[in-house]
Amino acid sequence: MATTPATWTADEHLDPAHLNSRITDVNIDLAKPPYATLWGSPSYTYTGASSVGGIRFTSSLADRMTVTTSGSNKAGVKVAEAGWYSIELTTTAEVGGGTPDSHFIVFITVNGTFVGRGIVTARNAYQQTAFVHRLLDLKAGDVITASVFTDKGRVVTFGSSEAMSAGCRLSVLRVSSSPWSSPPALPALKSWQLRELVTAEAFNQQVRDVQKWLRNPPLFTAARTKSVTVSGGTAVNLPWNTADLNGFIAVKNSSGEITGFSPKTAGRYLIHGQVCGKLDKSLGHLCLYLKVNGTTKGMGVAQYENAAYMDSAMSSVIVSLRTSDVISTDVYVSSGRVGNITGTAEQQLASGFLGYRIGA
Repeated sequence: MATTPATWTADEHLDPAHLNSRITDVNIDLAKPPYATLWGSPSYTYTGASSVGGIRFTSSLADRMTVTTSGSNKAGVKVAEAGWYSIELTTTAEVGGGTPDSHFIVFITVNGTFVGRGIVTARNAYQQTAFVHRLLDLKAGDVITASVFTDKGRVVTFGSSEAMSAGCRLSVLRVSSSPWSSPPALPALKSWQLRELVTAEAFNQQVRDVQKWLRNPPLFTAARTKSVTVSGGTAVNLPWNTADLNGFIAVKNSSGEITGFSPKTAGRYLIHGQVCGKLDKSLGHLCLYLKVNGTTKGMGVAQYENAAYMDSAMSSVIVSLRTSDVISTDVYVSSGRVGNITGTAEQQLASGFLGYRIGA
């Protein structure tokens, strides 16, 4: 189980048991966070209907988490320790029965509730990959699963080839403790000297405060809760309406919407964005740009062949950020088109913006 950094006091007896519980055990907890990954797909089909179907996996690996099963297959992950978890779902399948297109929609669920959605248009008889990434505050006992949906009359085929099987994966990794606690500033790490006096103050700075900081690294996750219309031909900032901010500052426009985020601590960050919508005409692009101070660092493209269908564009990048840097998202649709972005609850659930610190 997770261990908590302790405060050192004057005249403590530094025997091995004391040092192991205060330093070794806590550092092992930090170095080996709970994780699980399910991968590979058995050969099976899901027929489009009014309800979703469970996504299955053939293999798994987990530490400090429990893998749930469905028959001989892996079905999900049960959380043993509360925390903020990075959850990624990648699913590759083939959809048949559409003329010519169908929706291929996948979900991340927690205790049966949809918490993230990936939507793509699948061309009849062609393989397609749908993707979701979310950063979630989870409790011990929460169960994470994955689901699939397509239009009535369509059939989704999983695992019909080795390549398709390899394209299915659900990954769960704890990146922070919960509830998130604002840690002391990360101190400069010192080199200990021969015969140096070991004080409680030094241990609190070099051991406790470092451990507290590593247990609660900066992170943010944002969502859109309303529609936005984008005219084609020019990239524009996509603002976000709601956000959980831990160690980040929100930059807002005059309407109170969040146009970007700045970290309170410099470092290396993983940043992910995903946005879903429709175009008013067939044959067009929806592009999502991840930007730092207005400079593009990542880009994702969704191609629209059918104005009746929704699609998600997404991008993930690793960037080095200073405290003065602002990370943001822009969207672009093809010239002559109008993009209706996050216009429905489905599209809002398939859109998100998140980031967390992964190193110095």
